[in-house]
Parts: sequence; structure tokens; C-alpha cells
Amino acid sequence: MVAGTAMVARVVARQRRLVVAEDRLDCGVDVQMEQRPVLGAHGGQSMLSHQRFEIDDGLVVEAPQIAVDGIDTGHDPGETFRRFDPQAGELWMGDRAYANPPGVAFVKGSDAEVLVRYNRGSLPLYDINSKRLNVLAKLAKLRKPGRVHEWAAWVHEDGCDPIRGRLVAVRLPADKAEEARERLRREQGNEVTAESLAMASFVVVFTTVPKNELSAELVLELYGLRWQIELHIKRDKSIAGLDRLPNRRPDTVYTWICAKLLLVQIARKMASSKMAIPPCGLWSQLLARDRERAS
Repeated sequence: MVAGTAMVARVVARQRRLVVAEDRLDCGVDVQMEQRPVLGAHGGQSMLSHQRFEIDDGLVVEAPQIAVDGIDTGHDPGETFRRFDPQAGELWMGDRAYANPPGVAFVKGSDAEVLVRYNRGSLPLYDINSKRLNVLAKLAKLRKPGRVHEWAAWVHEDGCDPIRGRLVAVRLPADKAEEARERLRREQGNEVTAESLAMASFVVVFTTVPKNELSAELVLELYGLRWQIELHIKRDKSIAGLDRLPNRRPDTVYTWICAKLLLVQIARKMASSKMAIPPCGLWSQLLARDRERAS
């Protein structure tokens, strides 16, 4: 976590409990992790689990909330805030997979707030008169990289009043924007659209946090925490083998993941410079004292 982001987290944490719903942990049966977010275990759908990460006083604290689904039925419920239990006063952050009206309404229904990466395909936004916002047209007016802009925006979901929020965006420097476009071309190939390539020039998020509580600049800075959590998961998948499971039984899978997460935490604690391990010289002194007492 960069120092600036940690400072922002500490400021926000004085008012709200920050929670990051970060990425699903797709696991198969004796199968390595695939590069795409849907895993085939011997050609079929397997399981899905989520981790919930909470930021406490600017420090990332892992407190997993695990759900095991789809092992028996092959049904993949996807990434959604509705798999969690938001509490009043919390601020929930997620990537673009969590950006949809039902998820936003679910969190707001618990008197919590939302901060998500904007997804133009799943999160339609409207103005105060219920007219659909043309987000790309607004972004096209942003000429200077690094200058943050915001617009009022509403989310419409059946069964509830329009949810007010803010669309916050910044244009990337030319080199970073080109890197993002190249990544899209590699991932989507011939299916990449002109709209997607245009969106790659910007970082765009949607939040329901009021402006008087969090400025547009701090919104983007805070969202950077999500990448730190994703790095944790990527590392745990590759090093701890969280994607290698013994069988397809939900109860066994749940226990197996909990055990591995516990081992990961122990290993991380032991590797930390804050671990209370005496210096090597102190061990010899303590042993010498024990020998003296024994004699």
C-alpha cells in the first residue's frame, strides 16, 4: 500500500468502516488456476468463493467471508455484493464486476455506501430528470491528464427510489492509456469495441459517498486500495495454492480454504518485521541463564 493511499484510508476510517469485496477465488479439483475468471474442473464449472477484506486504520486486515457455490449444480452466481452482509456506516468497494443496480441498491438498503469501478455495460446512470447519461460524451471533454472531474449521477433499480451518487473520472497519461488499450486488444482480440478502447483512456468510478465527506480526488486515491487486495489474492493463489482443493464437497472445500487462509496469515505474520522474535544473540543468553540455574 502506498503511503498516500494509506493516509486516505486512515482519514476515511475515522468516519466509516472500509470493506473491499475483492475478486472471486475460482478453484477446481486438482486443477491449476486458469487465467480467465471461470474455471473448468475437468471441463465443467466448479466452485466459487469470495474473500472480504477490511481496512482498519489504513492497514489491510484480512477477514475472509467465504461462500462455496456451484460445486454440485455447476451454477456460477458471479461476483455480487449480495453475497455479503453490509452493515450500516460501512463503505463497500469493488471492481467493475460489482457495478450493477441490484448490488448498489443492496448495499444502500443496509445504510452503507458504495465505491465501484464504473462498468458501462452493467451500470446505466441517469441525471436528475431520469435521462440516461452519455458517459463517453462527458469523458471526451476531459482533455488534461490527471485532472479529476465528477458529475452527479443516479442509479435506477426496480422497487426503490433512484439512488444518488457521483461519477468520478480522470484521464490517464498518454503512455498509460496506450498500455490499457494494448491490454484490451490482447484480452478481447477482434471482439474489442471502439467504445472500450475509448474508455481505456480513463479511470472512472461510481460512488454514493457524499462530496462533503470525500472529495473526488480522495475517491480515486481510496479506490487504489482495491489493487493492493488483488495483489494479496494473486500471491496467495500462486504461493499458497488456494486454488488446489481435495474434492468437490462444499463442506470439505470450505474447511480446506479456511485452513489454508489461516496458514497464509501465520506465514505472513512470521515474515513480518514486526514479529516478536528475539535476536539470535538473545537466545544464547537465555540458554546460558538456563544452564546456570540448572547447575
